[in-house]
Amino acid sequence: MSGQTNLSNIKDRLYEEFPHDLADRFLEVYAPKTDEEAFKAFNDIIACLWFVYPHHSWAKELDGIGVTNYRYFFDKENRYYSGYHSGEMVYAYGNVKNDPKTWRFDDSDRELSEIMVSYWANFAKTGNPNGSGLPNWPAYEREDGRVHRLGSAIEEIADPYKDVYPIIEEVFERWDGE
Repeated sequence: MSGQTNLSNIKDRLYEEFPHDLADRFLEVYAPKTDEEAFKAFNDIIACLWFVYPHHSWAKELDGIGVTNYRYFFDKENRYYSGYHSGEMVYAYGNVKNDPKTWRFDDSDRELSEIMVSYWANFAKTGNPNGSGLPNWPAYEREDGRVHRLGSAIEEIADPYKDVYPIIEEVFERWDGE
């Protein structure tokens, strides 16, 4: 099926990708009511399956054996690029301040980028992103399951995908059994 996912085709799109009972469970979690919500839900599910869930799984495993690790959820929307998979890289690598088209980013983007550059540099140096003058980034704990939000706010939040992970685990279990 081609074309953009919308409210009238999301169920069919999910049925193409997943066992029907699991697709129905995804729809229960997201319950889209508009074309925009359906488009976002489908993209969230696919992004979680291939990008977010593997990080979640590794973080849980590492925490389970006592290895300190740090998880984040990037949700900064900006005037030009919006939010997308790997959209945080331009921030984390300091390229926001170097963009010759200064209209793409505002002061909040530049401030977030400075913080993220410091987090990434500290982590590379010490294995801990925290440092002087930075908002505290607690280590991940699987019992807590919270993630460090990097976006319009920097704060600890409940993992936005926590209700999706169990469904994805079933997807992988069934795929393994095929």
